[in-house]
Amino acid sequence: MPSQVTLTITEGNLKGQKFTFDTRTTCIIGRATDCHPQIPDDENHRTISRYHCLLDINPPDIRVRDFGSKNGTFVNGNKIGQREANQTPEEAAKLSFPEFDLKTGDEIKLSHTIFQVKTEIDPELEKTLKREIPLNQQKKPDLWQMIQGFLQQLEAGNQNLGTIKNYKILRELGRGGFSIVYLAQHKQTGEQVALKVMLKNNNKILPINEAVPMILQVLDGLEYAHNAEIPNVKLADGSFGKGRGLVHRDLKPGNIFVTNINGKNIVKVADYGLGKAFDQAGLSGLTNTGHTAGTPYFMPRQQVLDFKYPQRSVDVWAAAASLYYMLTANAPRNFSGQDPFLAVLQNDAVPVRDRNSAIPKPLADVIDLALVDNPEIYFKSAGEFKQVLLKNCPR
Repeated sequence: MPSQVTLTITEGNLKGQKFTFDTRTTCIIGRATDCHPQIPDDENHRTISRYHCLLDINPPDIRVRDFGSKNGTFVNGNKIGQREANQTPEEAAKLSFPEFDLKTGDEIKLSHTIFQVKTEIDPELEKTLKREIPLNQQKKPDLWQMIQGFLQQLEAGNQNLGTIKNYKILRELGRGGFSIVYLAQHKQTGEQVALKVMLKNNNKILPINEAVPMILQVLDGLEYAHNAEIPNVKLADGSFGKGRGLVHRDLKPGNIFVTNINGKNIVKVADYGLGKAFDQAGLSGLTNTGHTAGTPYFMPRQQVLDFKYPQRSVDVWAAAASLYYMLTANAPRNFSGQDPFLAVLQNDAVPVRDRNSAIPKPLADVIDLALVDNPEIYFKSAGEFKQVLLKNCPR
């Protein structure tokens, strides 16, 4: 049995309904029709906001955060996240409310509706977590500390990257406008690791004749991945077979790299499937207090409402958002002073020419169209977006 989280409604109009989550996901509870689970939009639930609270789930872990609602969210009878009586919803959206870890038996109450939490852990994962760490692994160098030391040297302007703690930088593997990847080797063990370093200043605007060709290559990669045959996929009947399509779910400028092969710039998409692999291993970081599904600067609203949203269109939207960032040095939406998840749900993308008036209107119109995600994402496939982009990109 895989690790899973089950929410059972024990009180209210929907009593008896169950919601089971067995993969990494975020979801929004509220009265809005696109919420999942959705609270009844009736007289008994008028005190519940359209987008009331966020669930961040990585089975068997689950966490809840109120969005600063007028009446708050109750966890085991204790009110969390309520805004002050004199605060407007807009003012509350600018505040950061704490998140609460939940366990089996805990209850979430939203007006007349009560959810009871049940968490179940994969027996094999439980054994792994309980197993003592062998001595040789305990002595293994702390990769995070090493990266921190690396970043400190970069911040200090130290360009001598030959030695970082017990690691030696062998060579640069690739770089983009936002990050660099190095190949490093541990001196004693000979172990090689890849270090991905985000550059301090990512606010450089790229010219159109550089940014668009990069995204065209990204779209080629997405089209291939979205239509690839994937073995050992769990099918609807529980059996395993061949499936088609691999959705990245975390495409952003920091995951786009440019390599030079035989004098030609080749774009590569990094971290493909890494998040999924980490989810399956129970390593997404949810259990570390304060860590959530991430700041959704490059996520469409469908993915915030359901983080595991499997449609390939979420990657297409993220590719358009990445192009927007390359041309403006801004994320598409306005996130200033607002909870980032609420910003995705409530704010449409700012027209790209409002951020950079030098962008030709035909190209701007395509980018703006690609960033439509309410009620649904406009371009459904990478190939479709690519063809329209090619027709409207200045030569």
